[in-house]
Amino acid sequence: METNSSDQMKTSLVRRIQPDPIDVVMKKIVGEQDIVVTELTDGSGAIVIFSLEKHGARNAKIIDRNGKVRADVELPSRFQFGIGFSDAYYINGELTAIFVENGRDFAFVVDEKTGAVTRYYETR
Repeated sequence: METNSSDQMKTSLVRRIQPDPIDVVMKKIVGEQDIVVTELTDGSGAIVIFSLEKHGARNAKIIDRNGKVRADVELPSRFQFGIGFSDAYYINGELTAIFVENGRDFAFVVDEKTGAVTRYYETR
């Protein structure tokens, strides 16, 4: 069966119009707050950096696509009095969350399944 370009265009439009499930879940969880959402490479969820004002230093969570919290991002004891997470993205294929501590930034490499910090280093 041959599809015409009109059918292909309709299918393409439907895909673009439907909101991404992770966006829908985030709106339900946080409303209109300023947050950072970075989708996990396997598509199973996202790391979410919530506002510092409402959540403090423990403001990063890994959320499954269905909206359930999979894990809080670990905060090593050395950083308990830091300001909090400000961003998250992938560096060389590793999920990396940026943590701010009194004028210094640290990159935390995060295990996507558990939220554990596998290593960290100062970044500029």
